[in-house]
This record gives sequence, structure tokens and C-alpha cells, in this order.
Amino acid sequence: MNGFKRSSRGALLLLDILSITFTFWVAAYIRYTLLLGILGSSLYSELYIMLFLFVVLLYIIIFSTRNKDKKHFAEQGTIEIIVLTIRNQVYLLVYLVIFLFLIHHSATISRSVVGMFIVMNTIVDSALRIIYRNYLIKWQTTINDATDVCLVTYSSEAPAAVKHINGIRRSDAEGNEFGQINIRGIVLLDADSACSTQIEEVSGIPVVRSYDDVDAKEVVLYKIPDEACRTLVKELEANKVPYSRLLDVDGNNVGADMTYNLGNYMFVSESLLVNKCNVLGVNYTVSNIPEAVNYVKKHVEEIKGGYICFSNAHTSVMSRENEDYKAVQNGSAYTFSDGHSVVKQIQRKGYAGAKRVAGPDFMSQMFDETINTDIKHYFYGSTPETLDKLVTNLKKNYPGIQIAGVYSPPFRKLSDEEDREIVDMINASGADMLWVALGAPKQEKWMAEHKDKINAVMFGVGAAFDFHAGTIKRAPYLVQKVGLEWLYRLFQDPKRLIRRYVITNAKFVYYSLFDKK
Repeated sequence: MNGFKRSSRGALLLLDILSITFTFWVAAYIRYTLLLGILGSSLYSELYIMLFLFVVLLYIIIFSTRNKDKKHFAEQGTIEIIVLTIRNQVYLLVYLVIFLFLIHHSATISRSVVGMFIVMNTIVDSALRIIYRNYLIKWQTTINDATDVCLVTYSSEAPAAVKHINGIRRSDAEGNEFGQINIRGIVLLDADSACSTQIEEVSGIPVVRSYDDVDAKEVVLYKIPDEACRTLVKELEANKVPYSRLLDVDGNNVGADMTYNLGNYMFVSESLLVNKCNVLGVNYTVSNIPEAVNYVKKHVEEIKGGYICFSNAHTSVMSRENEDYKAVQNGSAYTFSDGHSVVKQIQRKGYAGAKRVAGPDFMSQMFDETINTDIKHYFYGSTPETLDKLVTNLKKNYPGIQIAGVYSPPFRKLSDEEDREIVDMINASGADMLWVALGAPKQEKWMAEHKDKINAVMFGVGAAFDFHAGTIKRAPYLVQKVGLEWLYRLFQDPKRLIRRYVITNAKFVYYSLFDKK
């Protein structure tokens, strides 16, 4: 459960930061707008923005050094949560006062703002922590839900398979446990890999002729020889049937996120991207980066003309509030969850093994997988300077990658003739994959408008061009892991992003409370 503890700890820190964000600016708004009638310069001055960012950074330090309780958060009582919250606010107030004196702004910052902020943050943060504690208890119940499967194995292996698999809970590479396996039916193969029905049951589980005869979420292939396993895998993939197999066939070609442990055995899971989960109206494809990359690469010819979205809390909120944009998101071939908070919602709805599929990470692995292949890449968006650096870095980091072309469109609406010329240019390049970086929601709308017009798979990847070009530094891995990449970006460009992140994240949390689909 170590991975689960780290994950819930990161989510708890995110909730605390949301509470700080909300109460800090509400306190400032009450002081300067409601009481004094001053709007704008005082409320959003550089001094208050700097103070807010310092408070967030200070709280992260306090959280990481003083909240290392041995008892898991879900096991804490209401009184314990309130006491811990008050303790954190005391530390925050003391260090904040010291900081203001050191920078000689103790008289500039309103004491009433600081006082209201501490009081309101204590109340709001305590309430959020209690709600999250209750949510975790329900979530832990959800991840223990059983996954019904159909087992395919040989007669000689069936008794051991039932013993070692049935009723056992899965665990991923990080130690997160989820969904125990319940075998609902068994398909037995004979020496020639043909179906055998001479045995009626194994350990009380019925033997069936085909996996189609069992109402199960996936098929588990257990100790089947390589050639027979490959034949079955082809059949399952052709019929879009999710499956798991022992890690003994082509095991070096899968990523850690595609594997799970079941007792003493490691299995590879292939969902074939058929599982969907609705979050705020967006139909997300439940997957992980290795699986998504492998599947898209293998089926690139089938997906050409379509587009793929990477959606986060910001775009989910926009979809929730705009039906047209929601239709764009749901009109994609696949919409992946590029956001820690979105992944948490998907996990809450029963897909405990769901992982984040971030656009920049998807790009990196796809570039790795397409080195020295016939697949060609085209890059559309951003500035000429960024594209030049992007091409240079890609050729350096992924030698053998095929770049069909790049284009930086003008920052204005294109005429119909200009648009046709661009489409013809991209199609003439022979590109198989078109990476689009226009920023949300513009890039998703552009891809939807050009669906079936462009002979390539389109990917809306936002700021990923800048990350790969090196013009913007991406958050460290640990910051990404705890779901605070948005905060890292906020520190990079606070004036432009502060209102977007404050409003969007608060809305996402609010909407999620009523998201029952």
C-alpha cells in the first residue's frame, strides 16, 4: 500500500493548497473590495502575488517536514484532523510574520488580510480534509471491488491457476492494491491448443467452451506456450477483448504501467483502449502511457484522419461549461487523462489502475518507439524559434526519427484558401503523425475541424513543444508525481496563470463533488 499512501498524501497536499488559494484571495477581496471599495491594483499587486506564492511554498515545506504521521490519513479521526490543521496554521502564521519582518513589509501587508486568511483557512482546510478522509474510506472500498475474468489455460495447469489467481488482489509496480480476481469461467485447452469440454468444472468453477460464454471484464491467459498465446492474443485483439497474460511472451516490449502482480506472478495487461470513464461529461479512455503508445503506433493506419486529446482539469471544466467543446473532446478517437486530478476521479469511479497519460510523456515514448521506422512526424504550431529548437533537440535525442516538416501558423484567423494550402502541405509531406500545439481549446477545435481532411493522426499537445524544445523547463518528476505540476508552472508565470489555475482548480473540485456519472 506504499504507492496508495504516497498518492493520497499528494492529493491531500493539493487540497491544502486549494484551500490556501481560495481563502487567501477571499480575505484580500473582502479587505480591499467589500470594505474599502478598492478593486484591481491593491488586490492583485505584485506584493500580494509574491506573498501568496511564498505562503504556498512555505506550506509545502511545513507539510513535507511536519506531517509524517505513521497513521494513514484515512484512519485519522475528526478531532485529530482538526488539531493537525490548527498546528499547521500556527506554524504558517509564525513563519509568515518572520518573513514579512525580514523583507520589511510587515506594515505594508494588511494585518486583517493575514488574520482572516488564517482563520478561514483553518475552517476550510479542516472541512476539506474531513471530506477527503471520508472519500478515501469509500475509495478504498472501491479498489477492493472484484474483477470478473475468464481463465484460459491447459487442463494440467487449471487447479494451480485457480489456487494462485482466484480471489487474489492485484498490485501495481508502486505497491497499490486494486481489484481482486474472481474467475467466473474456465476455458481448457488440450495438447493441440483446441478447446476441451470433457471436464465440467475445476474447483467449483464451471468449464466453458469459449470466453464469450462468460460475463467477464477480461480474459486471463495462464501458462500457455508462446505460439498458442500469440494466436489467442491476435484473436482477442481482433475482437477488442481486454486480456492479461503472464510476462513470458515478448516481455521486454512492455512498460511497467502495463504490468501487475498477482501473488507470485507478474501479468501484462492489455485493455485495447476499450475502457471509457466519464468525468465532467468527457469520455476518457482509461489507459497508461506504454499501452497507449503501443496501441496507437500499432493501429496508426486505422486512426489516420482522427485526432487524440490530452485533457486535464482545465479542459474538463471548459467541457463541463461548454457543450460544443465537450462534443469536440468526445469526438476524438481517444481522450487521455493528462491531469492528476482527472486520474483520481477515474480511479474513484472504479478504474483503480488508471494512470496519467501526459502529452509530453506520450510524445517522448512515441518518439522512442518510432526511431528507425517508416513513421513520419509533422509539427504544427508554436513559434518558428521554438520549432527550430524542437527539431534540433529531437534529432539529437532521438537519432533516426523521421521529421516530415514543421509549420508555425500566423496568430490570426486563416482564410479558407490558406487553410486548404496548409492541409495540402501537410498531406503532401507524407506525415503519419501530426503534433498540434496551439493551446487549449484552440488546438482541439482545430483538430475537430480538420478531422478526415488530414491524412495523419492528430495529437493536441499544448506546451509539449516548449518542453521538448527546452524553452520552458518542465516540473521535476516528484512534483509531477504528487500532482503539483500546475503549481510549478504557476511559479514560472504567475501573472498569466494565477487566475486560470485558481478558478479552474476550484471549479473542478466543486463540479467533481456532483459528478455522479
